[in-house]
Amino acid sequence: MVIFMNSQNKSQDVWLYNLAWYDGRQIGELCLKYHVILHGLENNGWSSTSECFSTMQEGDFVVMRWWVDGKPNNYRVGQIVGTLAWHDEFRNIDGWDLSRVRRVRWLSKEVTSNLLEDFDFLDTISDKIILKGINEYITNTKLINKLEQFDSKDKSEEPLKNLSEPVVEFEADSKDNCKYLCSVYEDITTFIDKAPICIPDTSVEGDSYSRLKDQLGKMTALLKWYELNWYNNSNAYLSEHETICHFVVPLLRVLGWNQKQIAVEWRIPGELERIDIALFQVQDNNPYQRRSLLAIVEVKQLGKALLPAYSQALEYWNKLGQNNSHCKRIIVTDGRRYIIYKNTKENFDDNVYAYMDLARPRHQYPVYYECEKGFHEALLAMLPENCP
Repeated sequence: MVIFMNSQNKSQDVWLYNLAWYDGRQIGELCLKYHVILHGLENNGWSSTSECFSTMQEGDFVVMRWWVDGKPNNYRVGQIVGTLAWHDEFRNIDGWDLSRVRRVRWLSKEVTSNLLEDFDFLDTISDKIILKGINEYITNTKLINKLEQFDSKDKSEEPLKNLSEPVVEFEADSKDNCKYLCSVYEDITTFIDKAPICIPDTSVEGDSYSRLKDQLGKMTALLKWYELNWYNNSNAYLSEHETICHFVVPLLRVLGWNQKQIAVEWRIPGELERIDIALFQVQDNNPYQRRSLLAIVEVKQLGKALLPAYSQALEYWNKLGQNNSHCKRIIVTDGRRYIIYKNTKENFDDNVYAYMDLARPRHQYPVYYECEKGFHEALLAMLPENCP
């Protein structure tokens, strides 16, 4: 029998936490792994979902529904633990800031749809709804009686997974979007000064270190402008071509790639597909001809999911046939975030090699991408001399 304890001795509320497919983001699995439900700032303001996150109390029930392969057929039941908090490690979940966190003690076993067959209203809830109180449809007693039929051990003694200390520089009840977004962006030049990046002086004219730091500082300021503008006007979103023009190519240039090596919208020989950015080695004895493809750069709009884009870039690599033998990098980016995949032993490793977020420079980003190599390693992996 499952026993839910309520430290406040009150009648528990019941909440539906509804996660749609969300363009490939596996948020449901992340919630289970870290014993949480997540939420963040929504486009053009704070929705009722944000208010629900503040309203939830310790001991309330959560029925999480998440989507796999486009089907909402996964359920898990848990209980709220503690109060609302903001945690830094969830500030970038493949492009989404979901740092508003409620801890949840999940039951150890997945709930089947048969268990919730009496709650058929779940299938009629709009996909756009993230969090909703469901006491208007059912009574708490009915849910508890149903759960008592569920053969699962009581997890009340299992410790919750450790998280970082809550972020304190932003008040959770504030509705100032601009204040929040500005707090997300850190001074990237200060980060680099504390941990310098060794860029060979031969890669660009002049002082490469100063040029890199200056370029990254300008790019993060422009990224902040785009995001602040978009949160106030959803029609002012950064296009993919603007991303290439204002962010990706300028960074590649300061890392040492010259114009002869950078091809934008490069068509794969014999195919209809075009690679967003193809990086080449230039033939020394013929400066008018590119020799070998060294890296594929797949570019997405700012804030779009990047992990699903890797399969698209890998498909391009496979279509190159014999011409792909020198290609050692796949880079997926939205101008702010860069995911690096490395070709080892004549094939790409599907695991992320390195990752960086220009707004949140870190030595590691362990929560979502689960890779040990962070900001410095990602930049170094993009240097021309490290790609052949």
